[in-house]
Amino acid sequence: MPARRPGRQAGHRARDGARAEAVMARAPDGMTFLSADLSRLDEQKRIISEVTDRWPDLSILVNNAGVQIDMPATGIGDHGRMAFRSEIAANLTAPVALCFGLTPVLARQREAAIVNISLGLAIAPKRTAPVYCATKAGLCTFSRALRYRCEDARRRSG
Repeated sequence: MPARRPGRQAGHRARDGARAEAVMARAPDGMTFLSADLSRLDEQKRIISEVTDRWPDLSILVNNAGVQIDMPATGIGDHGRMAFRSEIAANLTAPVALCFGLTPVLARQREAAIVNISLGLAIAPKRTAPVYCATKAGLCTFSRALRYRCEDARRRSG
C-alpha cells in the first residue's frame, strides 16, 4: 500500500468483499471502503453520487478495476454473451462513467488528476481474451482523448 500524506483520505472500491476486507486490514487510517459492482449502471451512479457527497475535495480518480474472461475456442452461448457484456461494462463503461461523473468535482480543485490503468494487452492482445484486450485498448484511446479535452479546457480557462 503506498504511503499517503498526513491528513489525506483515500477511498477503495471493490466488488469482492473478502478481497476488500484484506485491503482494509492493511490500510492506514483514513481509508474508506465502498462496495460496488461497477458493471451495473445503478452502482456506477450510486458510487458517483456517494463520492461527490462524501469527498467534495476529491483531487484524484484512479480507475484500476478489471474483469478478464477467457473465450473458449468453441464459441459462446447466452451465458457467455452476458459475461462479456459485464466485462465490457466493468472495464470500459464504468471508467468512462466515473470520469465524466466525477469531472465536476475534480474541476473545482486547484490540481486534479484522472489515472486510468491499462496494460500492454491493449496493444498486443492475447488470443484467449479478445474482449478484455479490446476494452483496455478502448480505455487507452478514451484516456488519450480525455487528456486532449482537458488540455483544451485548461488553455481556455487559464
